[in-house]
Amino acid sequence: MMHRCDEALRQLDARASGGEDVAKAIADREKLLLPMYRQVSVMYCDLHDRSGRMKGIGAIHEELVWADSRLYLHWRIRRRMQENSVMRRMRAAVPDMSREEAAAAVADLLKGVLSSAGDQDEDMAVATWLEAHDAEIVARIELERQRAMEEQIFKLVSSLPSDRRSEVVRDLVGFARVADKQRAAK
Repeated sequence: MMHRCDEALRQLDARASGGEDVAKAIADREKLLLPMYRQVSVMYCDLHDRSGRMKGIGAIHEELVWADSRLYLHWRIRRRMQENSVMRRMRAAVPDMSREEAAAAVADLLKGVLSSAGDQDEDMAVATWLEAHDAEIVARIELERQRAMEEQIFKLVSSLPSDRRSEVVRDLVGFARVADKQRAAK
């Protein structure tokens, strides 16, 4: 890199390729420039790979303390596995749901947990909540499934010719009444 960036070294290289013996001058110039290049490379590495810099650019959420890293990673992985499991179950119930929509639904489900948990215990609180509240998760999945069905029915009815829409809606209302009466009879 020195030979590319330093004008004096480029001139010495040109003279060396012409047959002159400038090896001592090149070595002296490299020795003179080496501390500056070393300092720049250390500064570059510090800016590139340090946790403070990585947090600053958003590559990581937080810096880890080595002594606590195993516990942190345990809860982080456990949380992610639980969240991914809920998203998979949701997407299985609603096949048209995208991963982003499932992630948003899970985030909405966890709002209360996240607001009550501190930053340090957030992963543990979320993981344990997801493990302990399966009934609420099932209810949310059912709610998302029903929303998707309502949207699908609306799209189907909207795609009908306008003169047929009222007839189909009337038939659906009648069907719903009969189904409700049958459910009440049981």
